[in-house]
Amino acid sequence: DELKNDFEFAMDQTDSVECPTCGNIYENSFAERFAIAKDEDTCKDLLFILNSDLKKIIESIQSEYKIYDKNNHEQEKIKEILSKKQGAVKLKDIILNEGKREMNLLMKEEISSLNNEIYNNEQQIEDLKEDLKEFEDKKRKKEIRTKYFNLMQSNLMKLDVLTMSEKSYKSITSKIAETGSGKPRALLAYYFSILEIMKEYSTSVFCPIVIDSPNQQDQEKANLDKMLDFIIEKKPEGSQLILGLVEMNDISFEGNTLTLNEKHSLLGKSDYPVISLEIKDLLEKCE
Repeated sequence: DELKNDFEFAMDQTDSVECPTCGNIYENSFAERFAIAKDEDTCKDLLFILNSDLKKIIESIQSEYKIYDKNNHEQEKIKEILSKKQGAVKLKDIILNEGKREMNLLMKEEISSLNNEIYNNEQQIEDLKEDLKEFEDKKRKKEIRTKYFNLMQSNLMKLDVLTMSEKSYKSITSKIAETGSGKPRALLAYYFSILEIMKEYSTSVFCPIVIDSPNQQDQEKANLDKMLDFIIEKKPEGSQLILGLVEMNDISFEGNTLTLNEKHSLLGKSDYPVISLEIKDLLEKCE
């Protein structure tokens, strides 16, 4: 009786069934149902049901064939209508010409839209060319180069880099060739000169300044103090600074101090949920 009940229950279900005892989902295929129908009487019932299903499928196939034959008949009638002539012109030709006319209208609309887009793009190009003239202005270029050179001289002096020749850093695209412990300080002077120029003359977003471990080439304490004071003092106004240090060196820093205690990890596990929500909010605003 239990097998019969299980079989009847399975027949009423979809391709999968949930076990009422454990809650797991099991496949409800023919093979699974057949496994339940183990005795002869249940197998006979199953055969009867399958024969009934087969009959329905055969009837469905015959119905589809009738629809197919009807569609073929309709197709022949349409071909006959299209081949009839109205005067010297076939109905087929009239439909074909009407299709061409409609396509021509669509093409003209598309061409008009593209021409408008081309015109707008050309206007934008002209506007950008006008903007570009300002940046290519010789007077402006000279002003930027002079400002950079003066900043570079001043920064090198503040960082006590006295062995570099003016020729080696005169160009904005100079490659800093200083050696030894003076090189990190010379690079710092160069980067902050460029940052100051960008802050004053660029229209793009000024991103945060990130400096990790400025104590390179084993700086003397006096020079390291100069570097740290220089970084804080010369930070462009309104900019954000992220400074990574092994030791604080008793510097005066107005911002927040974050101490990293977990090795190879910047974000603590307990901070993740809050930061994750902030990032998701920013990403949603960018969509």
